[in-house]
Amino acid sequence: MTNADFQHFQAELALLKEQMTLQIEAHRLEVAAALERVSGTRGAAAVGDELAAMRVRTVEWERRELELGDKLSSKTAGYQAIVARAELDRCRHEQQIGDLEKRLALTNVENQKLHSVLTALMAEHAGCSQLAAKTLPEDEAQLQQLKQRLRTSELECAGLRQEMQGSLALKLARAIPWLLRPVRSLFAKPPQSPGVRT
Repeated sequence: MTNADFQHFQAELALLKEQMTLQIEAHRLEVAAALERVSGTRGAAAVGDELAAMRVRTVEWERRELELGDKLSSKTAGYQAIVARAELDRCRHEQQIGDLEKRLALTNVENQKLHSVLTALMAEHAGCSQLAAKTLPEDEAQLQQLKQRLRTSELECAGLRQEMQGSLALKLARAIPWLLRPVRSLFAKPPQSPGVRT
């Protein structure tokens, strides 16, 4: 229920109370006036008619008082239900706020831990960067020297390969198997036994 509805309900309740109070007061005044008339010097017939009319009005007033009392009690019960619901909502909202505050506190603690870890990592990274910046020229120079030595070795290897290809000793070593093949065949044949013909 919104605040405007609640205020409207309270205004309606106050109006009903005021109406009931006014009607009860008017009823009392009329009863008092009737009692004065009855106790006065009027005739019995007039008094009887007036008493009958007063009884009708009294029954009507009592009926209206009961209706107003019922309306007032139903409005009061409704008001109490609204107050109870508002109290429950307030308790639920307080609990939710408490839960959110706990979660916020935990999040703040986690953020502080992460911040300290991040600060340590950044400091470590800065130290590594400074160390790398100091050692980078030396490493770069060593790397260039190693690359130069590799190129020199590759050139020497290529030169040696060409020399080997053109070398007379290599040509001779390749030709030796051709020359030695008949000699090997002599040694490779098994000796023949005297009675076996080949």
